[in-house]
Amino acid sequence: MDRIIDYLFSMMPDVNERVVFGNQMRLYDNLGKENRTPAAADSRRVLPAKMKFSSSLFCRRGSMCIRVNLIDYELREGEFISFMTDSIVDSFSMSDDCRLIAIFFANDGDPTLFDLDFVKFFLNRILAEPIKVSLSPYYAEKYEQTYRLLKELMQQEEFRYRKEALQGCLKVMAGLTAQCITTPPPGAQHRYEEIFHRFLKLVRQHYRTHRELTFYADQLCLTPKYLGKAIREYSGRYPSDLIKGYVILEAKALLRTGNYTVKEIADQLNFPNPSFFGKYFKEAVGCSPMKF
Repeated sequence: MDRIIDYLFSMMPDVNERVVFGNQMRLYDNLGKENRTPAAADSRRVLPAKMKFSSSLFCRRGSMCIRVNLIDYELREGEFISFMTDSIVDSFSMSDDCRLIAIFFANDGDPTLFDLDFVKFFLNRILAEPIKVSLSPYYAEKYEQTYRLLKELMQQEEFRYRKEALQGCLKVMAGLTAQCITTPPPGAQHRYEEIFHRFLKLVRQHYRTHRELTFYADQLCLTPKYLGKAIREYSGRYPSDLIKGYVILEAKALLRTGNYTVKEIADQLNFPNPSFFGKYFKEAVGCSPMKF
């Protein structure tokens, strides 16, 4: 968890502290800091990387860009986005004036921290797939105020009812964000967007064992032709390229850790042998896994 978080926030101006609640949550922000060009971080040493935690990002001012699971997202002032566990980040950048609030939820944390029906519903909703939400100035201000209270309470270890107070803050923040979620109007483009996100969700679940378009079309109760059309119309990319792209992204993330041999990665990704995996990787990346 530390490696990728430390990289992401080595790029955030003047951040020199993190606030933690056991192994449940970590908070980062650079609110109130003066504009300063962040130190350059060498993403080639870290990214792509798989996040073993869930996260939410709120851009209070400025802008930031992040590429997750093959999709580029840009956050501007007042915009919020969340990502589920096992998402793969392969690029991240921030404007010099970006002021960001980031909350990370550990997967192995105490589930009772979120033992509130509304918070659990909200987290399940926004973490099921990335949703970018634009908060109005009023709700953005209240979100920041509640975050500051959350951060302060997390540091009050002697506070007997700290956990209950944190639950209350999370519920308020969830409500403020949920209030601003809008439902797109019905239409072909909305239908294609829905198919696109459902398709990518299936790819994340099955890319290790299924790389054929017919499998995903069957899972979505669509014909391969219609699925291909929907994906191309919405994203401008072919489904087969997205499937391969996710396999390669995972392979890069595993290689980047330095914890696995090429054979072990080939086995994890369900290739018949390292040679086949090496050819597949080189065709996509331009170099062998050993040279990556």
